[in-house]
Amino acid sequence: MTIDQMKNKKKELGFTYQMISDMSGVPLITVQRIFQHKTESPRYDTLQKLESVFSKYQDGRPNNLGYDLPAMDMNAVYVRETAVNYRRTREDVGPGTVEEYLKTPDYTRIELIDGVFYDMGSPDPVHGFAITELIVQFRDYIKKKGGNCKVIPGPVDVQLDADSKTVVIPDLSILCDPSLIRYGRIVGAPDFVLEIVSPSNKENDYNRKLLKYYYSGVKEYWIVDPELEKVLVYDFVNTGLMPTIYGFRSEVPVRIYNGDCVIDFAAVADYMAWPPAAGETPQEKE
Repeated sequence: MTIDQMKNKKKELGFTYQMISDMSGVPLITVQRIFQHKTESPRYDTLQKLESVFSKYQDGRPNNLGYDLPAMDMNAVYVRETAVNYRRTREDVGPGTVEEYLKTPDYTRIELIDGVFYDMGSPDPVHGFAITELIVQFRDYIKKKGGNCKVIPGPVDVQLDADSKTVVIPDLSILCDPSLIRYGRIVGAPDFVLEIVSPSNKENDYNRKLLKYYYSGVKEYWIVDPELEKVLVYDFVNTGLMPTIYGFRSEVPVRIYNGDCVIDFAAVADYMAWPPAAGETPQEKE
């Protein structure tokens, strides 16, 4: 079985990289690199281990794999939903499903992570300023190079790695595989994801979504924190969960483009800095 055949089987069965790693005994980062064609000549015994996972399910996915994703390293999750505040322990994955998520009204702003619904709240205008400038810089680079990837601003639903209990809404993503756009959403892992931190989503961006993006096969993840004026860059393919941290006046290289694309964060910061005069609001001016 070739690597491309295993990739197709992975999609068909709905397996995540973490599941393949656990069932084969091959380290997670090795699985990701092989399936993303980052390892040119994988070892024969490694390929045999991977193939053994898929050979068990040649006739399709069984009704019960007897497999659960490992719980993340968190003791508790605090969830804020409309008119409801409660605490859910992480002993088990929550009961929420993608099917339930898709039944929620379009005007609600929620995400589903490991079966738990999270109220996102509405972003402030500064958030929109940052996204606008970032889209311009990413799009200009891709257009200049004649690339086929697309810059996708939120809100767009992303069902990470065919996970039936997770749908997230990244602030910005870059997608290079159009086949992942299915059922009106992205089903799988974008190549690049960026989140802008706000007080209501800080725990998700720094912890829960970080791990979900890592395990699902996202290649690069940026956390933009306006309060700290920092950009955390995770190059999952090469350095795993060890981030490189940049200031808001830095030029930040994009790893999925081997550093050839560089985002001028000083321009982003300048575009974000547009408040009304001190102590004056539009209501007061009227």
